[in-house]
Amino acid sequence: PGMNFDNFTVIEAFFFWSIIWVFVLIIPPGSRAISTAYRFNIVHGIVCSVAAVLCINDYLSDTFTAMITISYFIVDFVNNLLNDFIFKVKSYQPPAQRRVEYFHHMFCCFVGISCEFYYRDCCDFERNPFIKLMFAEVSTPFLMLWRIYPESNLVGCLFLAVFICNRIIYHGLYFVPDCIQSCNKIVAYSFGIPYDAMNVFFLIMISRKIIRSLSGQKKEKIT
Repeated sequence: PGMNFDNFTVIEAFFFWSIIWVFVLIIPPGSRAISTAYRFNIVHGIVCSVAAVLCINDYLSDTFTAMITISYFIVDFVNNLLNDFIFKVKSYQPPAQRRVEYFHHMFCCFVGISCEFYYRDCCDFERNPFIKLMFAEVSTPFLMLWRIYPESNLVGCLFLAVFICNRIIYHGLYFVPDCIQSCNKIVAYSFGIPYDAMNVFFLIMISRKIIRSLSGQKKEKIT
């Protein structure tokens, strides 16, 4: 008989995906290379988005699917710590953005674990709401491509468009209000307010970067 993903426990699914993420990290050029960080984030963005669609359509279990992203956040967090403080590897991000990424990983991992174990106690959802939250990663491959090709305003604008569609419109205007309607209000607002605030902050930073880039191109054409 083949492997039945529906029968995975939380621990089994977590270790299954953690091993996969570690393997993705150690493939040459290795976990310390910036190109590996790009590859790692792109692979996770694609895998978790596809898995979330399959899960919502009942092809994968909630637990097996949720552990894709929860294990990713933990593995990536540990790898970042090692690279920043043990190996002293230069990051692809400035220090301020790196601190935001640490907060993002801790916040999302906490939300993911809380949903996995306690969403039935706090919400009326029939299934783990973290699965829909995983769609936030749809925009990540476009972000990584923008970092690989920073001079491409087309890629930057494409990333911005996808980010607005999934994080601002889908999550901000549909998913978070649905959580507030279906869950304990204290729990829902404790998640929804910082999550929306974080996405608005990201939106402002992305927009400013694109505007600066487009303004720079216009100046070059004038001169």
